[in-house]
Amino acid sequence: MPYTAQLAERKMLDNEVDKTASVVLNNWKQQIKIKKKLMEHTKKHEALFHQVESENSKESVTEKEKQKLLNKLKKSAAVLTKTDDNYYQENLNGQSARLKWESVLENCYKNIQDLEKERIQILSHILTLYNQHVSSYGQTLNAYQSQIDQAIKSIDVEKDIQTFMEETTIFTEDNKSEFLLLDYYEEDNSAIMDQNRRINSINEKLTRLQNDIEKAKKDREGVEKMLRAYRENPAFSDVRNEEETAVVLDETNLKINLFEANYFKLSLALAELEKRNLPTHPCSERMTKWKEKGCQLCSVQVSRSINTTKLVRSPSSRMSTRSYESSHLLSNDYVDSDYINYPSKPPRGEEHNYGKCRVLYPYKPQRKDELGLEKDDCILIHRKDDCGWWYGALNGKKGYFPATYVEEINSNSCPP
Repeated sequence: MPYTAQLAERKMLDNEVDKTASVVLNNWKQQIKIKKKLMEHTKKHEALFHQVESENSKESVTEKEKQKLLNKLKKSAAVLTKTDDNYYQENLNGQSARLKWESVLENCYKNIQDLEKERIQILSHILTLYNQHVSSYGQTLNAYQSQIDQAIKSIDVEKDIQTFMEETTIFTEDNKSEFLLLDYYEEDNSAIMDQNRRINSINEKLTRLQNDIEKAKKDREGVEKMLRAYRENPAFSDVRNEEETAVVLDETNLKINLFEANYFKLSLALAELEKRNLPTHPCSERMTKWKEKGCQLCSVQVSRSINTTKLVRSPSSRMSTRSYESSHLLSNDYVDSDYINYPSKPPRGEEHNYGKCRVLYPYKPQRKDELGLEKDDCILIHRKDDCGWWYGALNGKKGYFPATYVEEINSNSCPP
């Protein structure tokens, strides 16, 4: 791809990220705007409710006036319910907008990596062609050609790409996403409201959240069954299907966590009103409350580890043939990594001695059945797999190691 075309594609990717980020910010502002409106309607409705109760107790008030006040109260209740539904839906839209922004950002990051890898490979190809061209000039250019040849032989495209990825990575193992939680008039103890009505209103909202939690958990069970089917029957799926299903599972887990955070927040307010023991939840340490323009707000931070290896479209066998590492369980605050079931490698079968090899590059094991490598280590080879991962022994320990990180040597060249 020409350099100008790469610039145009980068600009298009940047614009897409900016566009989705703008949607997230606008939703954030819209939530605050609707929340203020809901607070104001609730306050007016409560005042009207108390007025109706007061007027009904007076004998001087006619039935017509009482009916007029009741009609006014019904209209106020309808407006309040509609505003509450809008506020709840806008909060759900905020979750979806945030997830879409993260997906677009991840895709942009992946595509830019592809462009950089393509650029590096093209430069390497140009140098190779130049080297061949210079070699044809004959003996007069042999001295210069030799220098160029040595420089080209030292080029390692895979290593350069790996270095670029490590230096430009934007994700960490503890990437946090912040979401606005629902804030209601009923949770504010300083607000004027009858206690029984306050409790009943909170219970209604808790019921709605509980129904959404149960529905999301059923959705999660369905996605997990689909993912297990993909793993148990590889012939019916491919890597892309598994990754897309894993993304859906991650989003469902996140949705459940946010529903539970909102449920815990309302349960806390209800326990304070009923003077019961306060409930506990892991998310309480990551919840933040603050005031903005006179409005009480609350957010929660959810840790979401992103596996950067799945972002790399590398033809290298060590990237594409490793077993799927349960990327759908992106470590959030409510998932225990001890329960992740990693798929096992192929059976070892009978072990043979295929000679020895020397380590060219250090390698840090990613799983328990892999060997940790240091440069110049000597490994006894027991089996060679076509997938690019060999099985051998090093310092009395047996395990898998990447074949592209070693070179085979004469058995006598390596100490026992």
